[in-house]
Amino acid sequence: MIYKRILVPVDGSPTSVAGLKEAVKLAKSLRAKLCLLHVVDEMIVAYSREAGIARRKIGDEEIVQRCVFALVNEGALILEEGIAQRASDIDLVYLAGYGFPPFRGGPMFHADTVGLFNVVRAMERFAKNPRADPEFWKPAPLLKCLAAEGKTFNAA
Repeated sequence: MIYKRILVPVDGSPTSVAGLKEAVKLAKSLRAKLCLLHVVDEMIVAYSREAGIARRKIGDEEIVQRCVFALVNEGALILEEGIAQRASDIDLVYLAGYGFPPFRGGPMFHADTVGLFNVVRAMERFAKNPRADPEFWKPAPLLKCLAAEGKTFNAA
């Protein structure tokens, strides 16, 4: 019998790590492909239950907002401190240096497109999460000011 794939459940436990080591040896000797089956869902659900955390589905849009709006807030602080002169300078660094998705135009441009008021409102919503660090989601003064005045980074 020829084995093409060896499926290995992994959950981070010592038994799982030992099993993985043996599976690697077996896969090499059989010239088979090793496929890891991540079994962390049960661990996460159990921890959530123990900690009293209500689980919820987090949509793609919220995931993008949490990632990008954190960059936007840091970008606003960089502008305030004079480290960068323009929001477009920050966008260029993210586009050319970090592989930020070009269709979004950079984090600062994306924030302008979404509307700074909406960015601030989303950050305030994230800060209200009882498990969040409210200080992390505190909008930078420049961001808050531009949002209140209905302005954008690129027009400031």
